[in-house]
Amino acid sequence: MDYAKLIKEKITGELYRGLFGLEKENVRVDRNGHLALTPHPEKLGDKATHPYITVDFGESQIEMITPVQDSIREAYDFLLNIHDIVATSLDGEYLWPQSLPPRFTTTDNIAPADFPDGSDGKNYRLHLAKHYGKKRQLLSGIHFNFSFAHDFVEKLYDESHGDFQEFKNELYLHVVRNFHRYSFLLPCLFGAGNAYLKEFKEPRPGDLVLNDDEVLVPDMVSFRNSESGYQNKERFFVDYSSLEAYHKSLDKAIEDKAISYHREFYAPIRLKAALGNDIRQQIDYLEVRVIDLNPFVRNNVDIDDLYYLHMFLIYCLIKPDIELDREKYFEYKDCFNDAAGSLDYHEKTYGLHKSIKRELSSLQGLPLAYLQAIENIEQRCVNNRRHIDRYKDVVLEKGYIAFNLDQAKRFFEESLASYGLVGGEGLELSTQILIKGAYKKGLGVGYVDRSDNFIEIFDRVNHQYVKQATKTSLDSYMTFLIMENKIVSKHVLGRAGLETPASLNFCDIASAKSSYDKVKAKAIVIKPRSTNFGLGISIFEQGFGQDDFNNALDHAFKEDSEVLIEDFVAGKEYRFLVVDDQVVGVLHRKNAHVVGDGISTIKELVAKENENPLRGENYRKPLQKIKIGPIETQVLASSGLTVDSVAAIGREVVLRENSNISTGGVSIDFTDDVKNFHKEVAIKAARAAGAKICGVDMIIPDLAQDDYSIIEINFNPAIHIHNYPYQGKNRKVEEYLLKALGF
Repeated sequence: MDYAKLIKEKITGELYRGLFGLEKENVRVDRNGHLALTPHPEKLGDKATHPYITVDFGESQIEMITPVQDSIREAYDFLLNIHDIVATSLDGEYLWPQSLPPRFTTTDNIAPADFPDGSDGKNYRLHLAKHYGKKRQLLSGIHFNFSFAHDFVEKLYDESHGDFQEFKNELYLHVVRNFHRYSFLLPCLFGAGNAYLKEFKEPRPGDLVLNDDEVLVPDMVSFRNSESGYQNKERFFVDYSSLEAYHKSLDKAIEDKAISYHREFYAPIRLKAALGNDIRQQIDYLEVRVIDLNPFVRNNVDIDDLYYLHMFLIYCLIKPDIELDREKYFEYKDCFNDAAGSLDYHEKTYGLHKSIKRELSSLQGLPLAYLQAIENIEQRCVNNRRHIDRYKDVVLEKGYIAFNLDQAKRFFEESLASYGLVGGEGLELSTQILIKGAYKKGLGVGYVDRSDNFIEIFDRVNHQYVKQATKTSLDSYMTFLIMENKIVSKHVLGRAGLETPASLNFCDIASAKSSYDKVKAKAIVIKPRSTNFGLGISIFEQGFGQDDFNNALDHAFKEDSEVLIEDFVAGKEYRFLVVDDQVVGVLHRKNAHVVGDGISTIKELVAKENENPLRGENYRKPLQKIKIGPIETQVLASSGLTVDSVAAIGREVVLRENSNISTGGVSIDFTDDVKNFHKEVAIKAARAAGAKICGVDMIIPDLAQDDYSIIEINFNPAIHIHNYPYQGKNRKVEEYLLKALGF
């Protein structure tokens, strides 16, 4: 079938769609760049059942797997999220960013993955260790899984006859035959490993030996893809003329003892069937295994390479078919191996790249990201500056171990700073954190209404809907109503014998303003009956006039039809987060403020503080940017300041009377410093409201004493402020939430 002609004439829209998945292997190393000898971390779950995080050959060789995704971008983002989860879960260890192994003392240190006794996985690994040696099994890389969109395959089939599955099998075999024909291009573009340690392999004549035991092969593109890398020992022919012929040739290889299992066939591309389907009967997708770990990017793969690889497979589809007989098969295999082992392929690879660019550009609908990838790859071809050239330079400058260990440490810091969900930037940060926690546990996540932060979390037996991270089925609507209404909250807490500030309640602004004489001698707080994020709240800690009082009431009544005038309680304010009758985090929230330097205006100090990477907008980062509006201006005026005032060195200038994070406040973790007495008070408050998830705001004059006053209980408390406080440790609140939800 002339696929190119048919596509150009009748099918364009579905051509670039498909299903995508990625798999990535990284070896764990210790702080000195030696192979980690520790078991697979318990924090990452059961390696035998976790769908996203497992091990490959070795116990220290972590494998990360994405679920099937509808786009390369989604698969790439998912892999980066899993990478960050793994990297930040290791204790004193790092992910080695290179396909070639780190330092190991003896092969005895390379432990095959510890799976249950008698399991097929364990037996297979023992066979590989015996047949190929443990060292070679540590070679790591990226696998790219791909299938064409079902609608696209169906439209092609409409122009054909016969059985649909047979048609589909032949389509993929056609791609694979051409893949072998053109695959010499791929190691030249995606190779990134030509340095190793002498303990891995003895150097050849002409190789450079650095630092006594580090070997650099100057003219090699990809050790892993070369004959020295991860290849079958014996040479045997694989027939791709039909699916039946393919399996017969692998059966013969087993009969001839060239391999022992079908999956032991180490080809740059593999035919795959979906879980539960019979690979002898159908091909569901292709697995491309040629991408080396890129040591220059955090999750070791450049998204442009993935776009380009997808285009390469499309190119293999639209090119005329070939007969891949024994002679051609070995010719193309040798060409691929030579390309991986030599830098002399520049002219040939550039010519093929230009053909791919020309052919793909002639098809309609090529996405912009793909066009950009073509241009970026072209620059790599034109300048002959592949990953390997750049890598060779840094190895010569810094050394193999030193460079890769530096990169591993740098990427760990990048993962540590990536507190949100890659690809989830439009979601509230608390929701992003919960999703990452679900991924870490191997749970499925679906976006029910992304714009409303409404998600579903599930496994085989449990299915939960969650909105904004802490709105769950654990709490009733009545619980929400109790916590939303501050008058009702005070009543409920009072009946439970808990301390709250005395207050007056007003339903009309005239009556409220007429109460001035009753409260003018007090320190008071004016707040709407129902409010969040500090909206409508004013605090008067000392004398205030009728005008200020009236303005505060005007401000409060704009937020609600009923307002409280509450006694001000002196002391520090703390947020207690209660999840399922347990205090999982305690924060002291400090008002939005800046510290004078004797030179900058307050406005300039605010701008500088807002550059803090923890600060953002719309609850996408742990802290909110400080804004200068009427409220902030009024607070400054009460201290005799304006935005253009210059504060003295060290002077703390408060910009808000309330301490809410949402209005620029900062959070300081006190979970380990608060007495059990106060924690029990918080738990009792949550129980009084019938809440499983509750934020309890408490004023405590002295942490050493049993005094307190509860000023609010909060439905839908944010969790990001406990995970990423301004000062203090990450409390990993999402783990408690998921446990409470039954996961």
